[in-house]
Amino acid sequence: MDAVVVDSQGNPVRNLGPGDFTISERAEPRPIASFAAVDTVSGAVRVAAPLPLPMKIDPGDVHRTFVLVVDDAGISASAAAALRDPLMVFVNQQIGPRDSVALIRTSGGMGLMEQITSEKPLIRAAIETIVSNPAARPPSEAPWVETLNYVLEGLRAIEGRKAVAVFFEREPDNCDVLALAALADRAWSSIYVVPLAPVAAKPYVAAGLAATTGGLVLSQPVPAALTRIFQSEASYYLLGFPSEGSSAAPEVSLKLARPGLELRARLQPAGIKPRPHIADSGSPAAGLRLLLASPMEAGSLPVRITALFSRTTGNWLDVLLWVDPHDLTFTHRLNGLHTAGLDVLIRVCNISGLVADDHAETVSLSLESDAYRQILAEGVRLSRRVPIAQPGVFAIHVAVRDSTSTKTGIAHRLVEVPDVSKGELLLSGIALLPAAAADDTDAAAGLASARRVFQVGQHLAYTYFVYNAASDSQNRAQLEVRTALYIGGRMVYESAPTSLTVGDASGKKWLSLRGTLKLGASTTGGDFVLEVLISDMVKPRTASQWTDFSLR
Repeated sequence: MDAVVVDSQGNPVRNLGPGDFTISERAEPRPIASFAAVDTVSGAVRVAAPLPLPMKIDPGDVHRTFVLVVDDAGISASAAAALRDPLMVFVNQQIGPRDSVALIRTSGGMGLMEQITSEKPLIRAAIETIVSNPAARPPSEAPWVETLNYVLEGLRAIEGRKAVAVFFEREPDNCDVLALAALADRAWSSIYVVPLAPVAAKPYVAAGLAATTGGLVLSQPVPAALTRIFQSEASYYLLGFPSEGSSAAPEVSLKLARPGLELRARLQPAGIKPRPHIADSGSPAAGLRLLLASPMEAGSLPVRITALFSRTTGNWLDVLLWVDPHDLTFTHRLNGLHTAGLDVLIRVCNISGLVADDHAETVSLSLESDAYRQILAEGVRLSRRVPIAQPGVFAIHVAVRDSTSTKTGIAHRLVEVPDVSKGELLLSGIALLPAAAADDTDAAAGLASARRVFQVGQHLAYTYFVYNAASDSQNRAQLEVRTALYIGGRMVYESAPTSLTVGDASGKKWLSLRGTLKLGASTTGGDFVLEVLISDMVKPRTASQWTDFSLR
């Protein structure tokens, strides 16, 4: 068992011994067979003789690991802004040489920015990506539980005790708290939940996860919450006892003899031994699945996901991937061909973790010189169309590996598939691509929209579908279209409304539309959001959709 003890001010208490604790299993007392006090700040480990630990703890290996899960898909602009500065202060002023941090956003991210690291510039760069998207509607379901499950699976491969802090504004409607807490135990992680807005009087999920894993619900302002987490993780105790039960999850109770102190411990023993490392797996597909389950061990191979919802004969997700070819190992053969291989795994699951698609393949590239130069200029682009049986919020996880060098990379993205059958005015996902590629075949145009990184001054086009538009007495759809651009959560451009008439629209379930976007050479580079807003002038109602992109 691991336990944290603090005084009334939240300061760590480091001078306790085995006689200060009592352990019981199924209400029966158990002797303490091993005991150690671990100081994560200095690295000191104090073992109580003659109660040695069953494993050796090298002071050089003692460290603190903080994983920050931010529900940026569901928080307001004010909450995102109020979170960034305290996190920067936390990293700049409190994180020390024995500390490592990872930041995971629910909306999506790339493995390069989500690794556990002690490099403060990388951590600060990740914090800068916390920006509320004013064009995005909050998902119909709170996504942070699925992200937390993803994170905890990954932490099972990381040694040592971990503190996972979740920042959110909305609790999920449904969650198997005990199953998620059991996963946290196996990952040797304590969960701290930090609501960024008032939640229900009894936040069942948040309070349950904190109580069962030795964490806390911290409703105070973010700076105070971060300080409390930092203090709590300054030291901990390890206590071993002989278990007489056959259950894999014995009912264990840990109590403190001294009054006036606060004890926090998980309800089940922690999984001290990490899961086998990625390199221990066999086949490429098995290795990719283990890589996807170990996101914070993934390498730096850049990969980007574009997810486009559409509906024709059914609901579809077009998953488009872009991989940076400059990080792949190409073999330049005497016959003039340039060859490389890429192992790819795409997994799509709903908010409850139910897998809708799990596809692995090896992509073999054998390119002549012109095609090789084109790949270097445009990147490796792949696509997969996934049928979606039921509408809802879905997480897309991708893992890739260079078949030759074994470099790896991962990415994830959140997308919502709405229920078109309800008759509401809806927009599909927006495909944003160079204007020169807009007239290509659907497949080629789709691949051209995979990267979403363009040059300043480049002429762009965007395509999308409008669903359930009403028609007038002359079978015409009368729409009004507006667009807006945002950078850093701030609107920098809004177009005037444009009227659009589509003839012979009666009975059509969807309309295919396109637009153009020209950003002048004076436009500065950065990360942008394009929002498209549609108003139905026949049956007054509005709908919107967005996509993000970068200018370089």
